[in-house]
Amino acid sequence: MTLVDILVTMFLVSILFLISCSITENAVVLAISLGVFFMGQIVPPGIQFLPQQYLHWLRWNPLNMMLLPLQYANYPVYHDMSHLSTLQLGVATAGYAIVFAVLGYQIFRRRHY
Repeated sequence: MTLVDILVTMFLVSILFLISCSITENAVVLAISLGVFFMGQIVPPGIQFLPQQYLHWLRWNPLNMMLLPLQYANYPVYHDMSHLSTLQLGVATAGYAIVFAVLGYQIFRRRHY
């Protein structure tokens, strides 16, 4: 469970790092960050109501990765929401964390403060 928490924390930190490096207004960064956090709790359950043809790609969206700790603790309930195995969620969460951190670093490096 500790590894799952570390993965999700690194994922959220990388998203926040990317957002804060992309936008200069603190209030806008805060609003977007809160929106991303709360949308991560709202959007993934809604995916299950989409047609099957869209489900294959949409289950890999970054907001779905926030379900990792919930699915690790209660697999039968949250697997129906995420449509991914716990291993797939873990690998995708780590992958998104790396991608968002690299993108944030690239933006930070090009910025002139």
